[in-house]
Amino acid sequence: MCSSDLMAVHDRHLVVGTSQARFTWDFGQKVTSRKHGADDEDGYDELASLLSVNGTLYAGFRTHFEGGAGPADVIAMTADPNGVIFAGTRDGELHVIGGGLIRTFADHKPRPVRHLAFAEGALWVAALGALHRFDGAAWSSREPEPTGFAVDAFGRLWALAEGRLHVWGQGRLEPVDVPLERPWAIGAVPGALWIGGRERVWRVAIG
Repeated sequence: MCSSDLMAVHDRHLVVGTSQARFTWDFGQKVTSRKHGADDEDGYDELASLLSVNGTLYAGFRTHFEGGAGPADVIAMTADPNGVIFAGTRDGELHVIGGGLIRTFADHKPRPVRHLAFAEGALWVAALGALHRFDGAAWSSREPEPTGFAVDAFGRLWALAEGRLHVWGQGRLEPVDVPLERPWAIGAVPGALWIGGRERVWRVAIG
């Protein structure tokens, strides 16, 4: 059985990535699939990230990148309002697709860029035990490292960190008083956040 952690809506289709194949559903009766190519270890080339922006589907595989000139092993992506794609790799590299390396997150060894978001006029990076903010000119960092990002319709940054929901305000992540149990995934829709946790999903209304 193949599990799925990756989904993107692209060209009016739902694209679902598993460890062995990519499936495309037209929201009707038709589902097509394409197996990943071989990796260099007698297995399938793992698909680790998906993002659809301006008619292009970007896909990060363990051994290569599809959709533009990008590095291998991209595990996180986001786009700014101008359609610039930022990609983070498992070995701590942050890239602009088509533009090259921005920086590397490492201490005594590289640390994964686990989550990316663009909100509040800045790029946000979860890596190396902290939340990093890049405003286009300078970097700032503060603990803790988020385990998930969401950006709402008003452009606000929401984050999961230390088992709690937070929202960016007053120059820091401010905790929101919502009871959660082991939250691990977050998404924003108009008027609400959807948060996945241990054996359940929460809907959190936001204004």
